[in-house]
Amino acid sequence: MDDLTGSGGETLAVTTDVAYFDQMKRLVDALVQTFGHIDVMINNAGLMAQAPFECLKIDEWDRMIDINLKGVLYGIAVAQPYMKQQEAGHIINVSFVIDHKVRPGIVVYMATKHALQALSEGLRQEAKPYNIRTTVISPGAVSTELSAGTLSRISSRKFIRPMRSQFLFCSFLPLPGMLTVFLPDIPKTG
Repeated sequence: MDDLTGSGGETLAVTTDVAYFDQMKRLVDALVQTFGHIDVMINNAGLMAQAPFECLKIDEWDRMIDINLKGVLYGIAVAQPYMKQQEAGHIINVSFVIDHKVRPGIVVYMATKHALQALSEGLRQEAKPYNIRTTVISPGAVSTELSAGTLSRISSRKFIRPMRSQFLFCSFLPLPGMLTVFLPDIPKTG
C-alpha cells in the first residue's frame, strides 16, 4: 500500500473475515463510499484442511464451507447490487486446479471448489443482462499456508509436489461471458 500511496494512488484497508456477511458488506460499502463504485470483486480467500473423510473433522469442514463457499457467496451478494446499478462489473472467483480431478484426503475442500464452479456458471447466466462478467481462475498447486491444514508439513509437501508436476501446462475453456482457466492433467510417460 505504501508504494501506491507514495506514487499518488489512493488505498483503503478494511480488516475483513469473509466468513461473516456483515464484515463483507462493511468492506464493499466502505469501498464504494470512498471510491464511488466497484469495478471488480476478487473472491480469493481459501482454506484447505487435509484429512481423509473418515476422520470426520466437522469443525474444519464448517470452516472450509464458511470461507471457501459462503465467503464467495457473501462477496457476490454485497458487490452485485452495486454492479447491477452501474450496469457493469467483473466478479472473479479463485478456485484451484485440483477441483477438476477428485483426490483423496481433500474431499470436502474439493466439494467447496466444485460448488464454486456451479455457482460461477449460474451467476454468469443471471448477471449477463447487467453486463456483469464472471471469471473462474484455477491456479495450480503451490506451497502456501493454504495447505497447512490437518496434515503435517511433510505430508503436505508429499501431496503438493506430485500435483505441481502433474499440472504444468495451461489451457483455456472459453464459455460465453465467462472464462474458466484450468490446468489439465499431463499424461504420464514411461
